[in-house]
Amino acid sequence: MILLGLLLMVAAGCADRQRRNPLDPDAESPLDVLSPLGALAEDGRVRLQWDLTRLSDLEGLRIYRVGGPEGSEVIELPPSDSVYTDEDVTNGFIYRYSLSMLVKEEGEIFVGDAQLATPGPEISWLADRGSGLVWRLSADGRTGLFAQGRFPSIAAIAVDATSGDCWVSDRRFRSLHRIDSTGDLDRIGADLEAGGDLVIDGPGRRGWVVDRFGFEVYSFGLDAVDDTLHLTEIDATFQDEVELAEQNGSLWIADRQGERVLLYDASGARVFEWQGIEGLIKIDASAGSDRAWILANDGLTLMLLVPDHPPLEIFMPFVDAAVALDVGDVRGDVWVAGPADVVAYTNVGVPILHWDNIPDTRAVAIDERNEHVWIAASTRLWKVSLEAAYQTQLTGFTETVDVVVHSGN
Repeated sequence: MILLGLLLMVAAGCADRQRRNPLDPDAESPLDVLSPLGALAEDGRVRLQWDLTRLSDLEGLRIYRVGGPEGSEVIELPPSDSVYTDEDVTNGFIYRYSLSMLVKEEGEIFVGDAQLATPGPEISWLADRGSGLVWRLSADGRTGLFAQGRFPSIAAIAVDATSGDCWVSDRRFRSLHRIDSTGDLDRIGADLEAGGDLVIDGPGRRGWVVDRFGFEVYSFGLDAVDDTLHLTEIDATFQDEVELAEQNGSLWIADRQGERVLLYDASGARVFEWQGIEGLIKIDASAGSDRAWILANDGLTLMLLVPDHPPLEIFMPFVDAAVALDVGDVRGDVWVAGPADVVAYTNVGVPILHWDNIPDTRAVAIDERNEHVWIAASTRLWKVSLEAAYQTQLTGFTETVDVVVHSGN
């Protein structure tokens, strides 16, 4: 077992926010355990599924539940049932479910291993470029609810905070795609040369997408007419594809070739520009502030951008270049992923924590409302509770490129 050490740099007032690194690549995954019982955590409920249809001598079934403020419960079911939804649960608590069958002349026999579930409001999606699938994940990150797509080369995914739908941009498609919360997939005509980065403003009912071959950025309304988007070009000229961040209807653009960052307000007017920033690779912004964070110098430099101020460079303890970042929408903490590390800072750049020995990290998403962080490596996903100090792990992916999370609140 790899023990992930704690490297923590603390400023005054931040001591209570130190976290021990809870990630362990060798920990057992729910997908590694064969069991006929599946437990899917959702908002305010846990959906249980099993398949014992091959057995003909059953007299009944029992589900044993332990955990939560509701206490233990035994649920009696007829032998023909294969699904049960437990709505007597509380979000944020861990529940353990066991399945037994009542067999004629043999009595009660437990089937497989117990399954854990932690219901919650989170809406989370993961893009796996290797398989071409976009996964809707369970609220606790222990399993996938469904997968959709077979996309040839996923460029970006973004979640609509109003509906929970996932929008998908693909580097080989001229159109965009939308997957709703039930798994239905719609192709939305967009007349792009090739899809690039993508961000969504759910409350404002609009989005922005990069045309990676046309070197343009377009805005569009989310409520497409006849499955076709009306694209409006952003007032800027680019020489290569760019990265985007959305902030309460405003748009940030990181222009790598032009060595600049542009800020547009909700009306589409350009309000500020930072120039002379080399090697821009990532940008993100907090809904709770007026600032943005960028990875520059090909991922070797983290910078804080505040309008009417010069960029502020923040030290990163990585040996190699960072690959991803995400900014919280409540406190505005910034989480940065390196190829084998994750580090977090306050909204003014004070270090909070550093987790190392996380192999092949690809993406990070912080949910400050529920105090969870989601970390995607190439073939696995972790969800870590920052308050309760527990973590879940999900394996079986081939090449993750992004994970996006909406708090659901």
